[in-house]
Amino acid sequence: MTNIKLQPPNEAFLHFIWQHQYYDSFQLSTTAGEEVKVIRTGLLNSDSGPDFSEAKVRIGKVLWTGSIEIHLKASEWDSHNHRNDAAYNNVILHVVWEEDKSVLRKDGTSLPTIELKGRVKDSLLNKGTNLLKNISIVPCSNSLWNVPDIIKIQAIENSFFARLRWRATLALDRLKQLNHDWEQLACEMLFQNFGLKVNKEPFNILASSIPYKILYRHNDRIDQLEALLFGQAGLLNKSASEDYQRHLNREYKFLKRKYSLTQRVQRENWKFMRMRPPSFPTFRIAQLAGVLHKNKTLFRNLISIEGKKELIDIFDIKLSDYWHNHFLFGRKTSKQKKGIGKDMLNSLAINTVSVLQMAYGIYKDDQDKIDKMLQAMTEIPAENNAIIRMWKESGIKSINAVDTQGLIELFNNRCKVKMCLNCPIGKEIICNG
Repeated sequence: MTNIKLQPPNEAFLHFIWQHQYYDSFQLSTTAGEEVKVIRTGLLNSDSGPDFSEAKVRIGKVLWTGSIEIHLKASEWDSHNHRNDAAYNNVILHVVWEEDKSVLRKDGTSLPTIELKGRVKDSLLNKGTNLLKNISIVPCSNSLWNVPDIIKIQAIENSFFARLRWRATLALDRLKQLNHDWEQLACEMLFQNFGLKVNKEPFNILASSIPYKILYRHNDRIDQLEALLFGQAGLLNKSASEDYQRHLNREYKFLKRKYSLTQRVQRENWKFMRMRPPSFPTFRIAQLAGVLHKNKTLFRNLISIEGKKELIDIFDIKLSDYWHNHFLFGRKTSKQKKGIGKDMLNSLAINTVSVLQMAYGIYKDDQDKIDKMLQAMTEIPAENNAIIRMWKESGIKSINAVDTQGLIELFNNRCKVKMCLNCPIGKEIICNG
């Protein structure tokens, strides 16, 4: 029978083996023959310096507290010049795959070293190496069938919550910049969402160019809201031939002077190409005016949503007459109902409402608010995009927005950057698959 030569692990895999103690610790000793007992593996360090900090290890009869440094070969201690780096003075143990030479501390004493080669199961080493070397977009796609459903469900739900908390943290950072003006924050988040990915940036600039308190003063007149929004967006035609456009021009000229507004978006900043008419920025701005016109207290209404019924009610808007037969200024279309579609409604729930409510729940330390929001998210249908279709092809189906947001987070922060060792699904495949 031919022996298969296994490839040595990379350093990241050695970190994984050490962190979870996935090696044979029976009669563990240094290469010099001193008995070793690991009491605490330490905390993985993602910055410069030793790989693990705050570890506790008994070597011989002495209990040591300090850092752990990990290398494939012991000689890397010298090649990386750790001996002369003060940050490594508190290293208490050198963990290597292979000791190819003895190394010394700065004071000339030998650095205690343990060698893991021969202590790691071949099956664990083989599965880990294969997973990390897999060139598939989802490295574990061929092994997912063998992972218990409970592991996959927990990984997806935890990723969803991490994604939501991260986005809420960004919102709270913006809140500080706005001097804790929740109304302005809600307005800006809503604008960004209406821009989707294509026009997110100009919508963001548009939102910051008009204080919400100004929009609030004029939310009883949808024509003045449109004048402010289209004017600041640089989308009004000064030589307009239609009566309504000329009306908006006059209103904007007056309001711009009254509030000393500075126009910060130009017509060329907006993208129209390869877009369906309902997604044109002109039409999205008209819809935004409708949302602001209907919801006199925008922030209060958004954080009060507890289910799909309230969501639909808040965004069930009426557009001004002009937009019943227009998607662009100066171009008539057949008259039809042009409210906010289902896909856009779901996007607003996922990207605006849930993030705003999460941020508010964290700010107020209101777990009940967070729990209600999480429950409401289960009512939002699964998204349909390239990432979700890819997961579906790998055997994971999505039921609701919690699933799809969790899978997007898993892909972006685990699969895409090959962080399988930090993923519970990857860990399960390596250890038990």
